[in-house]
Amino acid sequence: MADHITLRLGDNDENRRWDGRKHKASAQCGDGHPNTLCLPNFVRAMQEQLHHVGIKLCVVNGKFDAATEASVREFQIYAKMDIVAKEDPAKAHLPYADRLAAQPSTKKYGGPISGVFDRATKDVLDHWVAPRHRWRCPVVLDVFDMSAGPPPRKAENVWRASDSNVKQFTVRARDFTRIYGVDEKVWSNVGKTLKYKNGRGPVLGPEQADHVTPEDPEGPGAEVLPETLLRRPWGRLGAEEQSTFRVVRAVAEIECHAFFDVVNGYDDGVISEGICHFIVRPDGAGELAELLTQFASHYPGDYRHAIERFGVNVVPPFPLFRMGSRFRFQDETGGYPEPRLVKPKKKKKDDKEPRPLPEQPYLDRIEQLRNWHWFYRFVMLGRHVHNFRLVQWQSAVDRLREIRARKAHPPKRPTHPVSDVFTSELAMAYLYRWDVNRPSDITGDGKEDRLDEIVAKAMEQKPRLGWKQDPSKWGQPEEDALLEAIETVARTRSNDEIPKMFVPLKAFPKAFPEEQRYWMMKWIPVGPLSTDRGSFRMVP
Repeated sequence: MADHITLRLGDNDENRRWDGRKHKASAQCGDGHPNTLCLPNFVRAMQEQLHHVGIKLCVVNGKFDAATEASVREFQIYAKMDIVAKEDPAKAHLPYADRLAAQPSTKKYGGPISGVFDRATKDVLDHWVAPRHRWRCPVVLDVFDMSAGPPPRKAENVWRASDSNVKQFTVRARDFTRIYGVDEKVWSNVGKTLKYKNGRGPVLGPEQADHVTPEDPEGPGAEVLPETLLRRPWGRLGAEEQSTFRVVRAVAEIECHAFFDVVNGYDDGVISEGICHFIVRPDGAGELAELLTQFASHYPGDYRHAIERFGVNVVPPFPLFRMGSRFRFQDETGGYPEPRLVKPKKKKKDDKEPRPLPEQPYLDRIEQLRNWHWFYRFVMLGRHVHNFRLVQWQSAVDRLREIRARKAHPPKRPTHPVSDVFTSELAMAYLYRWDVNRPSDITGDGKEDRLDEIVAKAMEQKPRLGWKQDPSKWGQPEEDALLEAIETVARTRSNDEIPKMFVPLKAFPKAFPEEQRYWMMKWIPVGPLSTDRGSFRMVP
């Protein structure tokens, strides 16, 4: 490939389009056919090299499409690392991953993770593919049938989220990079796929999560426990911490099966993970971007190590502006430009103004967060980065405080904060779970404020109780009436999921007997969510 040719999104060998512009075909073939033009296959040659080093996101077709851009970005990511993999030709009879060994990198890529195949990227890729080096991508994901023992390998080196080779089997990773402290000889569970609408996508369930064991209850597991969330055992938590943790854990069992490394990447939410299954919307915004903004603020070193090193950033331009957080991708300048939003055309017979969305190249990059290597990074973020768990605890506490600070406006009664009205642990768990699923009902802009409706319903259903008194004088009958009213309003004024999720909250901690075989929680005397008036005690 000519050194001066840069390749980027939209280039195409067939159209002689390289470096974003069309080129003339003037060279003649030297094969005895002077009237035949030689059309160089710059893009195809690059794609073949990427496949050769083990990066197989794109198809070798001479078209620099979104998958090819993602492939270049992946190469730039791994080419920056201290450790790469080296293939041993003497082990050609072995599976691909078993032919590799860790290799300190002596020629790193120093440019931005842009997806643009410039001279610096080409020089490093040429170094990787050289026969004397044989460097390869240092993370390999293979497919295994875990129902048999020892599990047989069903496919090697999968990349695309929709890869049909995965099917019902399990994707596992061997990581030679050492960035997560994982032994390169160990296979780590990454997930399976689920069918959704017209495609498939990755998901990691509780059976594949990183389990704490009875023999090592403070070990490196990913279960949502006091040891993993607050770094202290149950017995060393104060009464407020125990009460708050009980509510958080109960909701986490519903949201993430009580494992930090349970991640979804198969549905409309693109990626979701964490104790509230913080989501990445297709436009890159969402609660996960906001959570990672807090992570970057509190633990910048861990954030750079676990997120920014991969060429993405979610920190908004103004540090105090949280709600503007959105995933942003590094470009050729090394910066993270705000994606340009495009207002879609208004649909016929639609009175609502359509929400602006980023341009298509940005949407394609967000979709690449589902590929198996990115999915692996999200799994390892929840599995091995403890400070990311601490941020989730603080986020849960902040959310509960926000709910409790909201005002309830009962009919013909003085206004009171929610903390004075709903005071049991079960009531707070109900409202917290409802807010996770549909925040506009609980902590939204007031257009669909269910809090007032709940209080009014309680007064309507039990009119003879002491509602005229100040809430500080309400007793257990009033609390019971409020709990009943939450369930009633949820059944009539919410989506179907919310009232269904109240059932396991009432049954906590014995709501999911099948999943308890994966949990350590049965060794911890957490107890049920109390319905007693005044039982919820918020951490300071």
